Amino acid sequence: MSDTERLLEQALEHHRAGRGEAAGWLYRAVLAMDAEQPESNFNLGVLELESGHIDSGLVHLKKAVENAPDVLDYWVKLAEALLLSQRSAEARDVIERAENNGLRSPLMDDLLLRIGGSVGSQNSSRATVEKTSTSGPHDLLLSEALTSSLSGQREDQIEPFIVNIQGDVKVCVPADIHCVTTYVLLEQEDWYEPELGWLRRYIQPGMSVLDVGAGYGVYALTMGKIIQGKGHVLALEPDRISSGLLARSIVENGLDGHVSVICEVISDKSGEVEMPVCSALRSTDLGGDQSTQLVKSLTLDELAKEVSWPHDSDLSFIRINAKGFEAKIMQGGLIFFSKHSPLVMFGVEGNKISENLIGMFTELRMHIYRLIPGLNALVLSDSTGSADVSKCNLFACGEERAEMLRMRGLMI
Repeated sequence: MSDTERLLEQALEHHRAGRGEAAGWLYRAVLAMDAEQPESNFNLGVLELESGHIDSGLVHLKKAVENAPDVLDYWVKLAEALLLSQRSAEARDVIERAENNGLRSPLMDDLLLRIGGSVGSQNSSRATVEKTSTSGPHDLLLSEALTSSLSGQREDQIEPFIVNIQGDVKVCVPADIHCVTTYVLLEQEDWYEPELGWLRRYIQPGMSVLDVGAGYGVYALTMGKIIQGKGHVLALEPDRISSGLLARSIVENGLDGHVSVICEVISDKSGEVEMPVCSALRSTDLGGDQSTQLVKSLTLDELAKEVSWPHDSDLSFIRINAKGFEAKIMQGGLIFFSKHSPLVMFGVEGNKISENLIGMFTELRMHIYRLIPGLNALVLSDSTGSADVSKCNLFACGEERAEMLRMRGLMI
């Protein structure tokens, strides 16, 4: 299946489920690769008309007709849209062209009657038109949808994309292809970091894991699927929009009770902190609105006392995605790390590990490791992590955990 076919299939799935905003973005993605694709033009045209964007909708419907002139439904919908937008002469011309191509149906006769009745009257009654084709995902008659849009009635609720990635994991992401996560998952059908592939080997049923800075939940949901209800994933994401989408993904994947999300931030002290809110959900928009949101903060040691903490199993893995604040998170968990020996995966900001974080790992007798993708195995890095500064993520663990990894062939 080509990229165009794959995106079109996902668009149709969203459209049939009533997620028009998500479908629209995907139809546009298809047309960015193939501007003449008739089905995407037709469906996007109908969505545009339903949203009140008459001119844009007609352009797409006309393109659909031009590139698939043998599809009767395309002609009918175009003629109907022209009629309802009070362009009777153009509607009649479309019907005549369809008939010249050998396409006839009672629907066209009905439209001609409506064209005749519309002359001199903008309030002509609409005849009931039955749906004649199942080629599109539409549940409403175009006439009803377009008439509603012309009278100012429309839905403004933006539904997220639900993207399927490897492991049959469904991830809810913003309906905006300018969002990095949305774009990557749609384009690759998986996350780009090779560490995720390694974790699919490491995580096992029965493990409990902690995902700090979970984002939209690519890692948390993937690990939740693997543990198969025998263990627990606790995800922390301070951004309300991201944590809300993650909560929805948990339900979509049937992981209620096995993956939980907390809208809080982990730091070296408890209280409240102001977190930036990215404009329009676009993680690439660095110059956008820098508004903030107030979020509760707590330490890792305090979190370990919470009811939501998986007390019935040993914590096997912690992922820290904190954009340079990894040392503060570790500082607030010294008591925890004196009792547990998990594998820690942490992000590298600016291709350099902070000296505070290195000192923290040294104090906890944890060594730093990096992934070799070709071998899909971890190897010992130097104490500064400079042996591979191009890596976005590194790992750290004590000797006991390292020996377990070697026995499983996950470390050399």
